[in-house]
Amino acid sequence: MGLHRAGLQSERRISVNRFIKETNEVMKLNLRQLAVFILLYRLVAGTFYIRLVNQLLRFSLRAAGYSYLTMSNMGAFLWRPATVVCVALALAAGMALMLVEIGGIITAYQASAYLRRVDSVAILKGALEKAGDEWRKRNWRLLPLGLGTYLMMNSYLLFRILSRIKPMNFVMYELLHSSGGRLGLAVLAAVLIVVGMSTMLIFFTCMVEQRNFYDGLRRSVELLKNRGCGRLGFYWL
Repeated sequence: MGLHRAGLQSERRISVNRFIKETNEVMKLNLRQLAVFILLYRLVAGTFYIRLVNQLLRFSLRAAGYSYLTMSNMGAFLWRPATVVCVALALAAGMALMLVEIGGIITAYQASAYLRRVDSVAILKGALEKAGDEWRKRNWRLLPLGLGTYLMMNSYLLFRILSRIKPMNFVMYELLHSSGGRLGLAVLAAVLIVVGMSTMLIFFTCMVEQRNFYDGLRRSVELLKNRGCGRLGFYWL
């Protein structure tokens, strides 16, 4: 038993070290092209997504008969059928766009692991292929995890953007100036951090090791088990 446990711990160390090594290779070999891909992708996809969410929000407001949102009418607004449909569409679009971006990052990792240079077009092509593969494997649960990771890593940027777009600026103001709103945001941030730290390698295990969601989740937890504070630093990498 002792030898078996030691062997498993050694395998986990090798796997995590290999993944970190591949990350370093990306930084050395494909950093420029990966940065170009992320910059252009977020510029195009982000602009499209912000406009989409804004239009969906305005449509749902008109359907509900409101001209603006406050905490007093938020509950009634959210339960409107048109609002539910618009929120579902916005979430689905955001999750799909995020999965493609993660697929691009994984594509660059794999290319660098084989010491192969790739350009931004090849990264985009690989990203779309990986997203399509996960869809065909029905790993749909990766979608909310990808969106949660994006929300956590870009929370400040999103706050700055939403605070300047009508009518979301009214909502953000109400949230930040009420004790319940601040508590809710703090709880959401804590949940995203905990989930993100436990599942940070699931995209690697699913897209590279070709595992299904639950096998990938178990593998991710296994690789990160007993890594303590080191996981937090790696999560922010």
